[in-house]
Amino acid sequence: MTARSSPKNLVNVRPINDSNLWLAFELGCDDDQIHIRAALILREQCEMHASDHTHNANDRRQVTVGSVTATLCKSKGHLDLPVGYECLLNRNGTLREALVDQCELYGDGVDVFVVEQMEIEPCHRGRGLGLTAMRGLLRTFATGETLAATRPLPAIPEGQTLSPIELREAQERLRRYWQRAGFERYGRSDILVRAPGRP
Repeated sequence: MTARSSPKNLVNVRPINDSNLWLAFELGCDDDQIHIRAALILREQCEMHASDHTHNANDRRQVTVGSVTATLCKSKGHLDLPVGYECLLNRNGTLREALVDQCELYGDGVDVFVVEQMEIEPCHRGRGLGLTAMRGLLRTFATGETLAATRPLPAIPEGQTLSPIELREAQERLRRYWQRAGFERYGRSDILVRAPGRP
């Protein structure tokens, strides 16, 4: 069974100066998971010259600045995580003990919110929009006893490649960036996790 919400359902994450970042969600649900696709929409105050037009304080310019793909995996004694996140699990589908210790998880039934992909359009990077969107996603989907996980993968323009050194440097910059949202590296993996209850 699949249920979908309208992509026109907007959630205001928080204002950025005279701008607002909104997330427009599309949700797909099954028994064990909620699949999330969101457009990141920036609504900014329009700049109009008084001599040219009458300025209306409610006029806003709206532009899609990025996208997110995520999955909320519900625990039913075991977890089915997206491909690439299996290292967080034992063979029986439960969270690894090292992860339980690192994140100070208690009891069974911890859900996992996996942010599989987040991309900000190049012309909008450097403004903290990704961090703002991530914090909004965490407040919405990683509540209670929900562990969050992501893998920092830098966006590489089509037709370009990064050397192994450049790739490691880009991944390290992203790790430091996501640490500002409470993520920590899990063991020696390239996956970042955020313990439940972190502000």
